[in-house]
Amino acid sequence: MKHGFEKIKEVCGVDASEQLFGFHFAPEHQCQFIDELIKTANSLEKMAASIGKADEISEAQSTAHDIEWEISGFHDKLEKMRKKIESLRSWGESWKHVAKTIGERYPETLSCVMEDNLYPLFEEGFLNVTNELLL
Repeated sequence: MKHGFEKIKEVCGVDASEQLFGFHFAPEHQCQFIDELIKTANSLEKMAASIGKADEISEAQSTAHDIEWEISGFHDKLEKMRKKIESLRSWGESWKHVAKTIGERYPETLSCVMEDNLYPLFEEGFLNVTNELLL
């Protein structure tokens, strides 16, 4: 039997919790893309070092041309990475908004996620005061 968000998603007929709140899905993992950027940077570093070891001017010029070609693609990859980071930030901000809205509407629910050492302060300074005002 499904519980929690899994049950809620099933009842609402959605595949992802993001669909419940109307925001985009989590961006894909980026480790492989970052590894590719690192590999390109290492390759560029090695090519640059090899220019000084070239016996012929034409060999150094050829390597310089290869570096120029690689670096032009590297800029595009960095821009692609920027967009992926912006997407991740937007996704995280959407979840933060959901969490804060829930916490503001139902502050007592924060007890299950708040840092243990902060909850007594929250209970004394917010929950108890709010409950007294309601009485």
